[in-house]
Amino acid sequence: ESSELDVPYIGRVSVKDKTCREAAQDIKTLLEKDYYYKATVIIGLDTLSKVLGRVYVYGSVRSPGPVEIPSNENFTAGKAILRVGGFGDFANRKAVQVVRKTPTGNKILTINLVNVLEKGKTEEDVTLEPDDLVMVPQRGINF
Repeated sequence: ESSELDVPYIGRVSVKDKTCREAAQDIKTLLEKDYYYKATVIIGLDTLSKVLGRVYVYGSVRSPGPVEIPSNENFTAGKAILRVGGFGDFANRKAVQVVRKTPTGNKILTINLVNVLEKGKTEEDVTLEPDDLVMVPQRGINF
């Protein structure tokens, strides 16, 4: 989860955004620098996490709550809302907000999901990141 490996003699080594082969080569280089003449390093994954994290969907949806982000999928706000059962009866589908925490504060992205889900404009949908909040407001006037 921390993207680091604890390697004997060396300590913690960051392997973020590296393949097993790249990480093994980096660790081999570090071991050969001070500890071994020739090191052999083999890294493999037993299991790959099936979940990247969670997003939280609330507001005017059928079953508000946390939704797990699959690791093998481009998980968007539209998919998250479908995963919680869809919109509530009085949802404002044109003003769905994604709140994302950034180092400089919260960033709010507003999406018109009518365009995405009913008109097929999937390029307007927002890819979600772990711990994002998806807020579905209610319409001001209900017809």
